[in-house]
Amino acid sequence: MDFIEIDKNKCNQDGLCVTVCPSRLFEYQKDIPPTTVKDIESMCIRCGHCVAVCPTGALKHRSLDIHRFETVEEEFRLSTEQCDAFFKGRRSIRAYKDKPVSQEKIARLIDIARYSPTARNSQGVRWLAVTDRAEIKRYSGLVIDFFRVVLNEGVPGINPNPHLSKLISDYDAGTDVILREAPALIITYGDKENRLAQNDCVIALANLELITSALGMGGCWAGFFMTAAANYEPLKEALALPERQQAFGALMIGYPRFRYQLIPIRKEPKIIWR
Repeated sequence: MDFIEIDKNKCNQDGLCVTVCPSRLFEYQKDIPPTTVKDIESMCIRCGHCVAVCPTGALKHRSLDIHRFETVEEEFRLSTEQCDAFFKGRRSIRAYKDKPVSQEKIARLIDIARYSPTARNSQGVRWLAVTDRAEIKRYSGLVIDFFRVVLNEGVPGINPNPHLSKLISDYDAGTDVILREAPALIITYGDKENRLAQNDCVIALANLELITSALGMGGCWAGFFMTAAANYEPLKEALALPERQQAFGALMIGYPRFRYQLIPIRKEPKIIWR
């Protein structure tokens, strides 16, 4: 078959595929089915929008089996009120129950989050899921080691502020202030040479963090960990990511030890209208 085929008998000439295609690979003429431009295979990003938008199923895409497309379930679309309650109700969770997070739960979170948007539909986000508590503790210790280096020797671009001393003293006293004794750590990583990989990884992990509440869990972004992961070779070696790959986001997850009763106050948004 051709790379994209349009069934003339099914096509109703509504031009929807022409409108939604981000790469402008279709040409529209009134009263006849759309045609495709030259070199379509090399320019197509395989996003599937043309197939997904067609109400008559007239398009066939060689790289995208229409039988694997799922139907949009209209009854599950969120209302404005539900979205408002959902976003206001989420909290960054830093206190976890001593309860493991199963690989099945993490796999489910990632399976949903993989539908997050990526630049040019690259789908280049990769995942590292750590549930070994000893390994997570080792990572925390390496972050503290990095902060000792920052204070004692200095690291370009890292401010050796007094807060680091407090983090180190708390950790030495037995409190994991880095990864909070979380039962699981999820890291997104991607091609370090791809200037858009960081955005893709952060978007995917942000969506995953929101999904955790649906499974009775919560999460918190591991900022201290990420600072060290970007600057400290021993931690990079411990992560053992594939060659030319870099960590771009890290999230602690687990089952919240406490339930929040109120929604904290937030600043009013600052908006420039034009």
